Amino acid sequence: MKREKKNLIFLIAGIVLVSLLGVVFYQSALPTVQSFYTDQTSLVMDIHSEDNLKFHADPERCKYGKVEYISSDPDVLSVIPDETDKLTCKLVSFDLEGTAQIQIRQVQKNGVSATVFVKVEDKSLIAELKEDAERVDQLIGQLDLNQLSYSDKSSVEECRTAYNALSDRALQYVTLESNLVRAENEIKKIEASYQKQAEAVADQVDAVGEVTLEKAQLIEQCRMAYDALNDEAKQFVTNLAVLEEAEEELDFCRSADELDQLILSIGEVTLEKEEAVMRVYSAYSRLPESAKKKVQRYGILTAAVGVINTLKADKAEAERQAEEARKLAELEEQRSTEENTGYGIVYWTPKGKSYHSRESCPTLSRSKTILSGSVSEAKNSGHGDPCNICAGGS
Repeated sequence: MKREKKNLIFLIAGIVLVSLLGVVFYQSALPTVQSFYTDQTSLVMDIHSEDNLKFHADPERCKYGKVEYISSDPDVLSVIPDETDKLTCKLVSFDLEGTAQIQIRQVQKNGVSATVFVKVEDKSLIAELKEDAERVDQLIGQLDLNQLSYSDKSSVEECRTAYNALSDRALQYVTLESNLVRAENEIKKIEASYQKQAEAVADQVDAVGEVTLEKAQLIEQCRMAYDALNDEAKQFVTNLAVLEEAEEELDFCRSADELDQLILSIGEVTLEKEEAVMRVYSAYSRLPESAKKKVQRYGILTAAVGVINTLKADKAEAERQAEEARKLAELEEQRSTEENTGYGIVYWTPKGKSYHSRESCPTLSRSKTILSGSVSEAKNSGHGDPCNICAGGS
């Protein structure tokens, strides 16, 4: 029994030895590795993730001995060799985006090696950046590059503002930047054209200078040139206010000239022309101060008004004197009649010496007792002096 057990052990040992010798013989018969390679020379990993990397040897069945893995940036990506397959390793990323070169090489002098470039990025962040970039692309995409007009300037500026608000990383995902640049160049081209048109009109306006009636046609031509511009080009005319002031001054000149012609038509001033003179003066008064300064015959107008006033005063004085003479004549006639006939009512006070033809005479206003009767009665009572105010006395 013991002999049989011993023989079995020797048999097993022999088999193991033969197997080992076979392995050694097989290994020694394998060719030496020529190179390592992978199915992809670069790959992208998400941050906080892991991935397996498989290398291959060429030729497929060869001896390559001991190998090692090296990461060019362990802070970005670390390498963990597989315990069962020396040509496989695990890649582990951390909290840092970046790029690392992962190398496999033989641990021996002049050993072969292979390198894989691995990019580690935050894919959730990149998704957000792409969304931001896509929104900008959508804005730019709304621009009709074939029918762009100056009215689209605000839309183009909105696109540029949105584009500039993106981070540098987000900008790389914008696909329509060239469209935005093209739109901006087109707007600049349109703007330059409008500026050129507006400058031509502005030069015409500047050439007007001092406004006179002789420059009416030039001012009207300026207005026609301005009105011929479209609304967008008009925005570039920098001296529109100067044109409007010139038009206003021209209106003043015309009003002043019309008034000068009216003044000239007055001719010789008589009272019969009072209404015409005052009508012209009223028209002058309604003029703005700027227009009044342009009336050349204002002195003639004021002189005419002065003559009218003088004539009216002379007429009024003549009429007053005539009326006064008429009244005196009537009084004188009345007094003569009364003296001759003794009729007619007169008034006097007990202590006065005069008689009055009217009870309302101012000299009687303070008297409490007023007597009345005929002239002869007044004289008989000692009041024979006629009042020099109401009774024609002297």
